[in-house]
Amino acid sequence: LMMLTVRFTHLAISMLEATQMPQVADFNKATAERFMKTLDRQLATREFIAGDRFTIADVVSVVGLDFARLIKYRLPEGLENLSRWYEACRARPAAKAGLER
Repeated sequence: LMMLTVRFTHLAISMLEATQMPQVADFNKATAERFMKTLDRQLATREFIAGDRFTIADVVSVVGLDFARLIKYRLPEGLENLSRWYEACRARPAAKAGLER
């Protein structure tokens, strides 16, 4: 969802689109943020998205949020559990190694 927000709002990527559709970006951002609230509640009782260990669900989600940084996106205020999870994922050795390149 955040990928579509970026796709339809980032200037460099917009050159790849035949038609920019800001309404698609707005819809997908709103949908993603509704899901983030749900995810925040779920992360109140567990460390990772799919349970007690780091999985592909965490990888895909953190990469999606990192991708949204292209449009200077920041997590909405008040999502403490999601913020904790995001920072923990970004602190993992593999994530740090990727950010250093």
